Amino acid sequence: MFKKTGLLIGFSLLTLPLCAHDTWVAPDRFAVRRGDTIELHMTSGMAFPKLDTAIKPERVARALIRAGGRSSMMMPLRRGAHSLDFRIHSRSTGVATIAVDLKPNTIELSPKQVAEYLDEIGADAELRRMWADAPEPKRWRETYTKHAKSFVLVETPDDSWKAPMELAFEFVPLTDPTSLRVGGTLPIRLIESGKPLANFPVGVVHGTDGDATILKTDDEGRVDVPLPKSGRYMLRATHIRPAQRTDADWISDFTTVTLNVRE
Repeated sequence: MFKKTGLLIGFSLLTLPLCAHDTWVAPDRFAVRRGDTIELHMTSGMAFPKLDTAIKPERVARALIRAGGRSSMMMPLRRGAHSLDFRIHSRSTGVATIAVDLKPNTIELSPKQVAEYLDEIGADAELRRMWADAPEPKRWRETYTKHAKSFVLVETPDDSWKAPMELAFEFVPLTDPTSLRVGGTLPIRLIESGKPLANFPVGVVHGTDGDATILKTDDEGRVDVPLPKSGRYMLRATHIRPAQRTDADWISDFTTVTLNVRE
């Protein structure tokens, strides 16, 4: 899954665990008319959907929008106080799929931070055992890569949302992600390097709830997400593996997708 070479951008010792900082793409509007401008904000923060910390432009490895069956690169317009902003002129009808890869970064956490981190991502027993069995003094140096997706309806839906965006780690909806309604369910698949990731924890955050509900994918990497409220939702997942490297003990990929549910 980890397609990129280990790029050491720098160490940073946080006072909060890494997992507390989700990174997501937030459209101004989840539905526009053809010819309108799609405005996007990319941010990292602890309180979805509030825009918090702007992503630095140089952190972006790849930013794409696929619409009308064609993919094109997105270039940031500006870095604001709380988000890295994109503006794209919508020329084709259909479901526009937005995908952003960030460059790898490295972080170091204390044992206390690691414990909180593993709880927040719903880490499985195997990962917890590997950490518990690590020799003293325990050290957690993690090189992580973040991936983010979202969808915007441009007038008339098509089925282009079904195709992955070739992220190393991503959510792929199994129903039109721009047609979600309160009381319904979103079936979605979590894939790693194009293959379903089975029995894996997925966090679901609603814009007014704060804390994530942890669900788990089935044997085919699918999870059915209940949608009891209207508004913005974010799905997130974090995959951590031991690193066979001298500059890191662990490598990980984070992925998010943002969605809107109507009344």
